[in-house]
Formats: sequence, C-alpha cells, structure tokens
Amino acid sequence: MPANVQARDIMECPECKGKTQIVVDYAQGSVICRNCGLILEMSCIDDSQEWRTFSDSSGPDRNRVGGTTNNMLHSGGLGTSVGFGNSRLARTHMIAVNSDNVDRTLNKGHKILRDIMDALALPDNIYTRCCQILKQMDDNGLLKGKTNYPWLLAVTYMACRQEGAGRSIKEILAAQPTVKDKEVAKNFWRLEKMLQKASVQEARTAAGGGPVSGAKVGGAGAVAGDTFMPRYCNRL
Repeated sequence: MPANVQARDIMECPECKGKTQIVVDYAQGSVICRNCGLILEMSCIDDSQEWRTFSDSSGPDRNRVGGTTNNMLHSGGLGTSVGFGNSRLARTHMIAVNSDNVDRTLNKGHKILRDIMDALALPDNIYTRCCQILKQMDDNGLLKGKTNYPWLLAVTYMACRQEGAGRSIKEILAAQPTVKDKEVAKNFWRLEKMLQKASVQEARTAAGGGPVSGAKVGGAGAVAGDTFMPRYCNRL
C-alpha cells in the first residue's frame, strides 16, 4: 500500500449494506470503501502530523506550525509574516506592525540583549532572566528610555548575580567597551531600587492593600567570591 494511502476505521458503506473497512487516499483526499471501491467522502483533510522540514528557499515553506509563543511579550510573539527576508514587502510590513506595537520596546531590548549574550558567551538562562527583568520593568512602566546599552548592560549584570554566574562589571563591559563602568554601576543600583519598590507594590496589591513586611522583594543579592575563582584560575 502506498505511503499516502492508509487503512483506517470502520464505516458504513451504502453499497455494501453494512460496515466495512475504509481506505484514506491523502493524495486525492478521498475516503474509499475497501470492499467495493465506492468513494465515501471527497476532499478529506490530512490531519496527521507533519514531520518533515522544508528549508529549500526555491520552494514554498510547507511547515504547518509557527514559532513558539514568547511569554516575555504581551502578544505572545504571535503575528503575521508578510514577504521574505529583507524584501521591500517585508520591510513595509514590519514598519506598519511596529508603528503601533506594544511589544516594540521589548523587541528592541531583546535584540540588544541577544547581541550582549553572544558577545559575552553567556548561557540561555542568563538571557531568559534578562528578559524577565525587562518584562517586570515594562509591566511597571519603568522600561521607557532604558533599552540602550548602559541600561541593558546593567540588566545583564543583575541577571548574572541573580543566577549565580560570577561576572564583574568590567567583564560585562566587554560587550560594549564604549560604555563607562560607573554608568553601568549607577544604572544597576537605580534598577535595584526600582525593582524592589515595584515588587513591594505588587505584593501590597496581591495582599489587598495589607502589610507586606514579610514579603520578598526583587533584588540581585550578593555574589560570593568563590563564583569567580574557577574562571580566574583557568587563566593562570
């Protein structure tokens, strides 16, 4: 039996006057009685899973699924794609989408963060933590004007401290040497205070306006010196 023809469930055939086994021809979209050959249905839909990936640029993309949802974006990262690559149609579509897109600032920050991750060879968990910090800033109205390198390097430094990945500010600056270390340090402490205040407000709202003295607030925490030792010793 060809690969595009499969024996399926039992159906009622009007010609056979009883139940019979059917054959589904996905190439023709037909449901056929296996006993008498009567076509029971036309234009049936192939609901089986598509296992192949068609990456040949000369033909159409037959992939039935889109990208995964992104919980760090308000829209979930779902949207319509028009055109291919850097074509005029694709550029026009992106301009139209970004002109009124609540995720435009987050997308800009994510792009710069990805460049920072690549420059510093940081793992994916650091990038995920950075995106979570940006999302918290955006949810509290703190992200406007802060998707530049001085602020995003401070976000990266905070994410490294929260994830226990020992990185000094000087090491973080390797991603953008033109930024001053004092500027990153200043932004880091400002960011620390803003997120702590936002966390207290969120805890107070969740408690219905009650006291939040025992609530945990967001913070980077101190980094133990032994987290730096393995990397420094490897350079000896």
